[in-house]
Amino acid sequence: MKRRAAQGQSIIQSHITLMRFPNRGATDSLASAISFDGRLSATTFSSTFPQGNSFLDVSLIPPYGITPNISLNDGTPRCAGVEGKAIPCDCPPDPALFVTSLTSLVNSGQEFPEGNSASDQLTRLQACIVTLQNIYGGPGSGVGCPAVSTTWVALQKELQSQLR
Repeated sequence: MKRRAAQGQSIIQSHITLMRFPNRGATDSLASAISFDGRLSATTFSSTFPQGNSFLDVSLIPPYGITPNISLNDGTPRCAGVEGKAIPCDCPPDPALFVTSLTSLVNSGQEFPEGNSASDQLTRLQACIVTLQNIYGGPGSGVGCPAVSTTWVALQKELQSQLR
């Protein structure tokens, strides 16, 4: 994949990683663009997030980076998140549910800018994390998925380092 960087900078070549989710449709694949210099990007393309009736540009939602329903095989009903940390097996959530919840959050006033600056990407990512952590109980409930059910914390750190 090639894309022209902002303000006439050089072309960045990226590679695409496709992942399949077990127990989901064959069309549910995840594409993540990571530049060759190793930097993460929150402006990755994610075909797992359906547009549906959402006004949001779902291609701006970073991919989860974690396959749901991978058991820890430790005799408990828990599944594996980032670095094998225990997460509920219904995390990360269904992409359609996530888009619906994120749309509701944005409708209530949460920012979800469409720009490509590190600041805009970080603001979008924070909206995604808030949505993730409240996905099953609604805004402010804290009933949802932990951040370790995605790779978003690493992406958040990368974006924060770009703001310094």
